[in-house]
Amino acid sequence: MTVAQLSRELAVFSKQPKPPVFRIKGDAKAVLQHLVTVLDELKKNGLSRIMIDTQVPG
Repeated sequence: MTVAQLSRELAVFSKQPKPPVFRIKGDAKAVLQHLVTVLDELKKNGLSRIMIDTQVPG
C-alpha cells in the first residue's frame, strides 16, 4: 500500500462520528520509518486513538 492509498483509507475513518482505535503491531524486523509514516498519516487525518502492541522477547 502506498502512502497516498493509506491516506485515502484513513480519510474515510476520519469522517466517522466515532473513529476506531488503530492498533499497530510490529516485530523486531519492522522498519521504524514505516511506523513513523503511518503515525504521521493518522495525525494528518485527525485520528489520535492509537494502540501500539509490543512483545517481550523470550
